[in-house]
Amino acid sequence: MSDGCSGVCDFGFTRACIDHDRKYHYGGGVVDKLRADDEFYSDMCETPGFWGWMARHGMARIRYAGVRNLTYSYPPGHPNRIDTGSRAEAFNWLGPGYQGAPAP
Repeated sequence: MSDGCSGVCDFGFTRACIDHDRKYHYGGGVVDKLRADDEFYSDMCETPGFWGWMARHGMARIRYAGVRNLTYSYPPGHPNRIDTGSRAEAFNWLGPGYQGAPAP
């Protein structure tokens, strides 16, 4: 269900990455995807210590931009979706949503 921070160094954000992956796994709709990305940003900024400081001073914005710009924000067939071929289909659009997910 999770590969940690998906091909980039975790830099102390392993917990935020795993939670984000779990939300992508359970999927849902557009609101669920956008909420998962927003919570990922917040979780990185709330990381204690040095890495939390780094997140709050730019690193979280870079990773947030990555999940927003390198994955699709709309499901296949949605009128706002633009298929460029350069984005990953990482979100489970057919899932029940994280709120309906069983407890880990």
